[in-house]
Amino acid sequence: MSQRTLDEQLSAHLNFLAQDQENLTLLIKISTIYLELGNYDQAQIYLDKAQVIDPIACLNYQGLLDLQRGQFAGARKKFTESLAHEQTPTLRYNLAFACFLDGELSQAHTHLSCIDPELLPSEGKLLEVRIFHGLGELDKALSCLYSFLQEEPHNAEALGVAALLHFDNDELAYALEKAEQALKLDPDNYDARLVLCMNGLNSQSTSIETVKELLAINSTDCRLWFALGSLQMSQGDFVSAEDALAQAIAIYPDFYDATIMYGWCLLVQNKLDTAARVFEEAATRIKELADAWGGWGTVYALQGNMSAARPLLDQAFTIDCNCFIAQIGHILYTAHQEPERANQELVHFLKNSDNSVSQKLAVLMDEVQQLAIA
Repeated sequence: MSQRTLDEQLSAHLNFLAQDQENLTLLIKISTIYLELGNYDQAQIYLDKAQVIDPIACLNYQGLLDLQRGQFAGARKKFTESLAHEQTPTLRYNLAFACFLDGELSQAHTHLSCIDPELLPSEGKLLEVRIFHGLGELDKALSCLYSFLQEEPHNAEALGVAALLHFDNDELAYALEKAEQALKLDPDNYDARLVLCMNGLNSQSTSIETVKELLAINSTDCRLWFALGSLQMSQGDFVSAEDALAQAIAIYPDFYDATIMYGWCLLVQNKLDTAARVFEEAATRIKELADAWGGWGTVYALQGNMSAARPLLDQAFTIDCNCFIAQIGHILYTAHQEPERANQELVHFLKNSDNSVSQKLAVLMDEVQQLAIA
């Protein structure tokens, strides 16, 4: 509904309310219009007036207002209270959605499963897909999604979700195809734009401005903070990158790639003790991946603690013999008897890299070498 239409409806309802100030339906309708207009304070004022008349009738509306304000726990409470008085598919969906936004995915699925599939609206079916995605059950998510797309093949939101699922399933061709289809129907489709943004990191076709545009839409998406930090790293802006990567990890503490990039960012700024802690925590949490072990060992090698570096680097190579950061640490370790020559060779290698992270590490190696000579 357009702004003009909403304004006209609001004006009309306010005029009616002036003649009947105890009209519950009018109070709730006015609150709802203010909610659609984004004026949450006015929405609350009129909803408060309605609650004086019938608090139970206002529970669902208060939950919706809390959702818009990002008060997910409060919204869950209101929807739960409302369900105690009336069981409807809409209320159950609202509670499931609030749980989803609050990060309680299993509870969200439980509530959604209580709804008769025949009564589940389109947004409920897509919510189920997103829940499975969030739970890491990509096969179930894709199965549900394609069942939905058989019913609504031109649903832009569903196509955008399909792009994201295929991207996370390492099916890039399908991901890009679905993203293109979604954007033809809706040029502002968030999921499709996110896929193109993340894919562009490898080809360096994604700009910082593009990432910031998406962050303005969803500032709680850890992928975007990771993308921003990665791009800032590639441009040598390590201070800004550190902040962006820290934000990604704050949103999603188990984000391994962001943690490794964060460790790199600290390392190239010569914050070696902090980098060591970051790599150690990542290696302890996810033991089966090499980068954290390699980063941890490389920090020790840079500090000259070869006895601590050796087992960590060995562990990295056991997992992945081509681990780049572990290779740097290994060069330092094996040339420990001739550190000056080894450092010169490594600095030369890194300086001739197009990667700004490598170039910054070369500067750090120069500094380490000078300290060793002194």
